[in-house]
Amino acid sequence: MIILVKGLQGKGKTAWTVGRMVDLVLHHGYTFAECVGNVHCPLFEQWGYTHLTNEAMRTYVAKLAREGIRHRVVICDEAARVFPHRLYTDKAQTETLIALWQDEKLFHQFLFTAQLGLAVDKLIRDAHQVTVIPNYDPSNRDEVRYTQIDQRYHTVQRNLVMRRHQWVHTLYDRWEFVQ
Repeated sequence: MIILVKGLQGKGKTAWTVGRMVDLVLHHGYTFAECVGNVHCPLFEQWGYTHLTNEAMRTYVAKLAREGIRHRVVICDEAARVFPHRLYTDKAQTETLIALWQDEKLFHQFLFTAQLGLAVDKLIRDAHQVTVIPNYDPSNRDEVRYTQIDQRYHTVQRNLVMRRHQWVHTLYDRWEFVQ
């Protein structure tokens, strides 16, 4: 499944993706050793989580596509920095991202975060099946409201709430500059 988490800065995009990764490990049969991302999560590294730079992320996604590796959770925070729209004519990037359409056969969970707008590669915008739009309101620190639009079978929109979300911020370095 390809999930695009998009919204304004500081609204909870990265928190949602890290929380989703934990949910996939605890409840859906993945292990931290099967999780990679460009978000630094030191607690999970002791159980096999792999932290990648943006350049290494490009290489890793290409490797997934080329070698048919199965059952991975991939967090690509600030996807426009990894797969920018301006490189759309780059043949290697295009071939890599076209392979995203194999995600369900290979049991992958791709979690991309992006700002609103068109900065991220068009193939990611076209290939994602679920859109999540978080809306963190600092005046209500106990919850994050988000809209989930599921386009897999027919478009379904849900308005959901993540309560007591503050624990997620302890799992990753939210002030680290994604490189």
